[in-house]
This record gives sequence, C-alpha cells and structure tokens, in this order.
Amino acid sequence: MLPVLALNAFAAAYDNTNPWTTGCASTSYTATSGNVDQGTLVEKYSTHCQTAWAELICGQSGGCTNFVIWTERVQDQYQTSLHETYPAGVSNGNYVSTNQLNDGPNYSAYVCFQAYGGQAECNGVF
Repeated sequence: MLPVLALNAFAAAYDNTNPWTTGCASTSYTATSGNVDQGTLVEKYSTHCQTAWAELICGQSGGCTNFVIWTERVQDQYQTSLHETYPAGVSNGNYVSTNQLNDGPNYSAYVCFQAYGGQAECNGVF
C-alpha cells in the first residue's frame, strides 16, 4: 500500500497541470512520436519535472477536429485528456496538448489519439 501512497503524494504536484505555466515544457523533449489519422501524435517528457503529456500536431490541410488525445500513467491508469470538437479545431501545422502527469522514476506513461467514431491509436510506453 505504501507505493500507491507515495505515487499519489508525489504526483499531486504536477498531475493535471499545464506544462507551460509550470515551466516544465522548457525542459521537455519528444519521448515518442507516431503518425495518426489526423497528424502526428507526440509524447513530451520534462526532464526537470519528470512529467509527460500528449501533443497532436495537425497534419490535414483543412485542419483537425472531432478527436480526443490523452496521456495515461500505466501504474494507476490516471489520465489527462483533451477533446477537440467542431466547430473548434486545430489549423494545419499547429498543435494542441493535454495537461501533464507525473512520469518519474519507476513510472511510465503512454499517449493516444482517437478520432470520434474511430479506433484508438497509441504510441509505445515511455
């Protein structure tokens, strides 16, 4: 039981927070990347904050809409997600992202994309 308590206590600092306003994005790199239905799905990882989050870079000339992206921590299935629904959308070449979650030592996460009505497309665990 102690490891779960430790995860929850440590995770509280950054779980479901914005990686830019916390400064975590300034020490991030692309951990995983893959092509999905509407563009490129990226898992970002912050070395300083030890957090991960999903980004979708739109790769459609008419823009991207009607989808969800999410980040999930393997150990407790905690998720952060972002839904983009018409008429809102992302212009070609621009990106949207989820909030971040703790992904420090002994933890791992993955990111997924799903167009509404489509299959989930996920990157490998990092």
